[in-house]
Amino acid sequence: MTDPYNEATMGYNATSNISGVSWKTKGFKQPSAISYMESHDEERLMFKNLQFGNSSGTYNVKDLNTALNRMQAAGGMFFTVPGPKMLWQFGELGYDISIDQGGRTGNKPILWNYFDVPQRKAIYDSWKDLIKLRIGEPIFETEDFTMAVSNSNGIKQITLTDPNAAGDAISHVTVIANFGLTEITVTPDFAETGAWYEVLKENKKYVVASLDQTLKLAPGEFRLFANNPSTLFPDNNIPDDDHDGVANADDTCPDTPLGATVDLNGCAVFTLPQNNFSISSKGESCRDSDDGSIAVSTTQNLDYTVTVSSTDLMVTDSFTGTSWSIDMLPAGTYDICFGVNGEPTYEQCFTVQLTQPEDLLVSSKLNKASGNLDLEMKGSEKYIITVNGYTYETRDETFRLSLEQGWNTVSVKTALACQGEYKENIFVGDAAMAYPNPARSFVNLVLPTNTRVNYQVFNLQGKLMQKGEVDGMLSRNPQIDISNLPSGLYMVKVDGANLEQTFKIVKQ
Repeated sequence: MTDPYNEATMGYNATSNISGVSWKTKGFKQPSAISYMESHDEERLMFKNLQFGNSSGTYNVKDLNTALNRMQAAGGMFFTVPGPKMLWQFGELGYDISIDQGGRTGNKPILWNYFDVPQRKAIYDSWKDLIKLRIGEPIFETEDFTMAVSNSNGIKQITLTDPNAAGDAISHVTVIANFGLTEITVTPDFAETGAWYEVLKENKKYVVASLDQTLKLAPGEFRLFANNPSTLFPDNNIPDDDHDGVANADDTCPDTPLGATVDLNGCAVFTLPQNNFSISSKGESCRDSDDGSIAVSTTQNLDYTVTVSSTDLMVTDSFTGTSWSIDMLPAGTYDICFGVNGEPTYEQCFTVQLTQPEDLLVSSKLNKASGNLDLEMKGSEKYIITVNGYTYETRDETFRLSLEQGWNTVSVKTALACQGEYKENIFVGDAAMAYPNPARSFVNLVLPTNTRVNYQVFNLQGKLMQKGEVDGMLSRNPQIDISNLPSGLYMVKVDGANLEQTFKIVKQ
């Protein structure tokens, strides 16, 4: 049985099936088959835990303390199975020296110092109590037991029943362990509702109000429940006949139904399931639109009261059924409290935050050398960017545009028109430009600044053919009319604030 037990302790559960530890699985007619997890010719469980242990996130079986802790769970799934067992030397201290050290049959170090290591001693103490329990309680000699020990998620469970148990003797035991690598919520196979006892934890009482009751098991954790306390271990439970957590001497309601929530006097108080209320909310679509809403659904069909309050609002209402809603709410923080008609002490409250869209914030940075424009945007989950008639959509808060030489029109907006639009006209280049060239009737000037400029047109002999003024403040591409000039080559001189430049143009 070394391999299936070691698969479990290492955290590889796809093929781990320890059912062979049972004499019934082996095909014996009586409990005469000796089972073991380790032996003289098998590798040590702890050695393989540390060398090959599995991991998930920060949980790693190769960690010494983690590996040692899982050995306690292995004992819980070993000693509780009826039938004879063999414990190989120092296994109870997590012996982790390889069988091949000094040769397979060579001498191995005797590590009595392991007894002084608390995490190793914990295995010893756990296994000692398990052996004490199986020897002292008759149920562990029963032939009526089942094993669910091959689940791929690492959950293994053993249930035992003693049909001959009488009086206060233990007639049912459930043992469950998590050999997985994460916390798992499980439904233990309890034989009956009522008070159960974790006998290895000083008979700590555990109330099973429903056979569908669940519990959470940490990775490497095992728990053992019995339907009666064991006299082999201390019993520090208070006298509490109705199992409501209030001592008999203080309990003014001694017959409280099993699993009921009670007050300090042991009397049942009205409660609802934790998942009874489901609350959804929708914030404002735009700032100051006052169209937020809160919707409530319930699992229990009752007569409810509801109060919604915020800094500037107080609404009290009631509803019967399983749903309720309120709308036309401004953004803000709301406290919503529920009551139930006829249950004056019951109240459950929640806090709901209604949001509103942020302002659209955009900043830009131009790299003049490369012509790249870097945008930084905030205020939305998606941005719509348009440059020179081309549109892009992105969910990133940073975006790079490659601009053209000359004037570029850039805009940024969101799906919500109320968030506004960012617009910017950006000139790329250090000099003015003229187009088209050749030209027939008009020459368009692209100016690096929005300013008025004077222009002069000369023929190749230096004769002034035309002059005038264009206003770059009125148009980003002011025009010069050359329709009256004869065809030929001309020089166009542009002169303005911080600008003096000459172009050659061809008139067709």
